[in-house]
Amino acid sequence: MSKVCNLYLAVDVGGSQTKIIYQFAGWKSPEYLLMSPGVEQISKSDLKRYFDQLGWVGAPTPQQQAWLEWKGNIFVVGDFVSEFAPQDRIFERKYENALYKVLAAVGTILSNHNIGKKRRGNPESLKVNINLGLLLPWNEYNDRKRFEEQLELMLKSLKFRGQSWDVQLCHFECRPEGGGLAAIRIKQNGLDWLQKNKVAVLMFGHRNVTAIYFDAGAIKRGDSPLLGFSTFLDDVGSRVSGLERDKLAAAIFEGLHQKSSQVYANECTVHPEWGQMEAITSLATAKCSELQTSGDETANKPILKPH
Repeated sequence: MSKVCNLYLAVDVGGSQTKIIYQFAGWKSPEYLLMSPGVEQISKSDLKRYFDQLGWVGAPTPQQQAWLEWKGNIFVVGDFVSEFAPQDRIFERKYENALYKVLAAVGTILSNHNIGKKRRGNPESLKVNINLGLLLPWNEYNDRKRFEEQLELMLKSLKFRGQSWDVQLCHFECRPEGGGLAAIRIKQNGLDWLQKNKVAVLMFGHRNVTAIYFDAGAIKRGDSPLLGFSTFLDDVGSRVSGLERDKLAAAIFEGLHQKSSQVYANECTVHPEWGQMEAITSLATAKCSELQTSGDETANKPILKPH
């Protein structure tokens, strides 16, 4: 007779990171897992060639070296993608890549906690029941049923890093991005507040911006255009030669952290003096000091002067 293990997890498959909160039945509190957002399909020969060339260099964690097999193809996920000439998939539909991200997250969690793997002919094998909560952009929210059906099928044949488990999707809950912000306000103000007011929710993400409009408690319309933080990074990168998106993003958040006492001192955020942030000025790589500082005089001045 097989034993049963219940895993509860909520996943946000964002363009900046895959963010997972999970908890096994019987735990007093949940844990979290962060994974890089990359997903890449490669062949078995590509994976074999990589390991043959690599040899033995330690014991990478499942999170650092996540890969799974589906219908004879290999999908590398997270940090491992950087070893296989990844493509930029920021503009692809999120729910398609989300399948492999969720599978990799489940495989990583089961591996990290040494949950019993499937063994042929073993009557005492462990069965894992998955209870999943997922966020999707509004313009992909209608794909939630298709996502659920495909994920259920793929979980039954989960093979992560060459290991298999007996996994079943028992419960699936999908919400549109931005719905969590509405849920927080409902918890604070009550359901009656939502039903008596017209409410608009804006969520600014890495990949897209989501807007949801409630009227009398019901969602009347929404949209998720690809106008997220990544668009800003691309725009800045196109104007400054040699500036990498990842380094720019890291510098922005490092600068905001350094100046947090000034930027977040009031009820609303204060526009920072970007040109005075060490994290931002360190991005200048020109050898000539004059080239490094050119433009600083106007960096923080408004484009249009008020009358």
